[in-house]
Amino acid sequence: METKEVELNKPQADIHLVNANKTYCLWGRATGKSNGGIGPRIVHLFNQMPGAQIGFTAPSYKMAFGQILSNVLGFLQNEMNLFENENYVIGKKPPDEWPQSIIPIFDHKYVLSFDNGCAMPILSLEAEGTGNGFNLQANVGDEAKFFNEKKLKAEVIRAIRGGKKQFGHLPEFESQWYFTDKYEGNIEWLLAKREKMDMNLVNAVIRLQLEVNEMKAAPMTDSLQRKINQYEILLTKTRKKLIFVSEASAEENREILGDEFFENQKEDSTEIEYDVAIGNKDPDRIENSFYPQLSDQNLYAENIDVDPSRPLIIALDYQWRISPIVAGQIAQLPGAKRLSLNFVYSCHTLHPEGIAEAIDKFCHHFRNHPTKLVYYLFDKTATGKNPTVQPFYETVIECLRKNGWDVVAEHMGEPPRHDDKFKSINRQLKGEENTLPIRINKLRNPDMLNSIRMTAARKYNGKTAKNKDDEKNLSKPAVKSTHYSDVFDQVLYGVLDLNLVPHNTNSGFGMIIS
Repeated sequence: METKEVELNKPQADIHLVNANKTYCLWGRATGKSNGGIGPRIVHLFNQMPGAQIGFTAPSYKMAFGQILSNVLGFLQNEMNLFENENYVIGKKPPDEWPQSIIPIFDHKYVLSFDNGCAMPILSLEAEGTGNGFNLQANVGDEAKFFNEKKLKAEVIRAIRGGKKQFGHLPEFESQWYFTDKYEGNIEWLLAKREKMDMNLVNAVIRLQLEVNEMKAAPMTDSLQRKINQYEILLTKTRKKLIFVSEASAEENREILGDEFFENQKEDSTEIEYDVAIGNKDPDRIENSFYPQLSDQNLYAENIDVDPSRPLIIALDYQWRISPIVAGQIAQLPGAKRLSLNFVYSCHTLHPEGIAEAIDKFCHHFRNHPTKLVYYLFDKTATGKNPTVQPFYETVIECLRKNGWDVVAEHMGEPPRHDDKFKSINRQLKGEENTLPIRINKLRNPDMLNSIRMTAARKYNGKTAKNKDDEKNLSKPAVKSTHYSDVFDQVLYGVLDLNLVPHNTNSGFGMIIS
C-alpha cells in the first residue's frame, strides 16, 4: 500500500512512537483523533499485517456510517492518496484480482476491504453478535465512551483470534486501540486503565525508539545493525504487554485551530462542557444535576470540625456491591455564628465486605469521640431481610453496640418522592429554608461529594427524578454511582424534614438502644 508522511502533534506522535498493544486515547474534541490517531493507526496496521482482519468498533452502525467513517475515509483519501474502488471498497466484495484476507470473509455488507488483502469489519456494539463470523487480528474503536465494556469483551474481544502464525511476532498482533473524549457517556472503564499503565515503562519505550530512529539515520554498519536488532527485539517484547493511556486537550492543536476557535467554543459551551470536551479535564460534575444548588458555600475544609460533646448522625445504603455510610453532626463550625448540619465523614466497603465492616470503619474513625451516642436514620430499605436473615437495620445497631455506642434508632418510613426530594434538597442547599445550613467537609467526603456532583436528574411527566441508571452498570465502579448520594439524601430528610435529631441539646430522645 503506497503511503505518505503525515504531520502529527505531540500526543498523536507519542501513541504511534510507543505503539503499545493496548492504547486508550482520552483526547478532547479537536485534538485530531481521525487524522492523527485513528487513520494513521489503521494504515499502520494494514501495512504491518497484510491480509489481516482489523476490527473497527463503533457504538452503533448509525454512528459508524453517519459520522465516524466519513472522517476516516477522508483521511485515507486526502492524506494518504487512497481512493475508493482503486485502493479500497466498502460494503461489497473486493475485486477478484485483489489478494484475499488470510481468513476468508463471505459477507461484505459491513466490511472495508483493501487492495493488499486486509479487511476491516465494521462492528456495532448496539447490534447482537456483531463479532460473529470474524477472526480479528486487532481492533480499533472510536467513541469508546459509549461502549459497554462487558459487551465489548463478549462481542468483539473474543473475536480477536487467529493469524498467530502469520502475525504473532508483531506487537500489533491482537492489539486494541480506543479513542474518545470525556464529555458525557461512560468513561469510567477507560479511566480505570490508568491504574494498569506503567508510565516509566512507556517513557523508556519512547526513549529507546528515538534512539533506534537516530541509529537508523546514521551510516549503517554491521555492528550498528546488530544493536538496532537487539533494541527492536526488546521493544517488541515490551510493547506486546504495554498499556498506554494518552490524554490530551485541544490545546495541542491551538496553532492549527487558532485562538478564535477556543473563543467561539467558550462562548457556545457551558463551563462544564468546555472544561471536559475541549480542555479534557476529568468530569467532576454534570450538566443536568439532581443537586444544581450545591455550591462552594456548602463546602468547607477543616481538620477539627467535630464537637466532642454532641452526638453523631449516620445513615447507610444497603447494596450488595457497596455499603456506604455517611456521618453528620449538628454543631457550630470553627468561626461560624450558628449551628449547621455538618457532614463530617463518610466511608464505604466493597463486596465481599459489607455493612459490618463499614460500621467498623466508622467506629474506628470516631474511636476517640467522647460522646458515644449516634442517631441512626433508616427508611424501609433497611427493614428487609439480608442474606444473613436478620434485617439490615438490626445488623447496623448490633455492630454499633458491639463497638460501644448507644444508638437512637429512627425509622423514617417511606422515602419521599423524587420530585419532592429534589425541590426540598435544593431549597435546603441554597439556604432558602428556615433551617440549618448544610455544610460538607470536602476533605473527609470525597467519594460522597463525587457521587452528589455526578448524579443526574431526568424528567418524567413534568416531574424531576434521580437518574439511577448507573447503579445497573456493572462496568462503572459502585463508589462512583448514586448510592452515596442516596445516603446524603437520607440524612437531610431525617434531620431537616422530619426533625428527628434535636438541635440545641446534647442528649438524645427516642428509642435509645444501649
